[in-house]
Amino acid sequence: MDTFYNDLTPEVAKHLTETCVKPQSFKTFLTKPQYAAWQDEADLPCTYLFTQKDQCVPYVVQKIMVERSGREFKTETFDMGHSPFVLAPEQIANAVRRAAGEAL
Repeated sequence: MDTFYNDLTPEVAKHLTETCVKPQSFKTFLTKPQYAAWQDEADLPCTYLFTQKDQCVPYVVQKIMVERSGREFKTETFDMGHSPFVLAPEQIANAVRRAAGEAL
């Protein structure tokens, strides 16, 4: 619960853990994706939303992933945990809209 929802209230974290967290197939860790848009040679624009309080994928690991990707990313940084879409859905929606090219 603390890994995914460390910056939410205990009640919300408990509810999400009970209703949203499901077992994930081990095959997801062993199967190579058929297509990863961020790796596309067509030079698609990429955006990464950093979450500084993330306890699942620590901020420093997120930075390393982006740096080692070999791609240029637009980035936005949020002072939130692993599930910012729960804590601040409007902020995340606006970040997605900016990534899509909308001027806000």
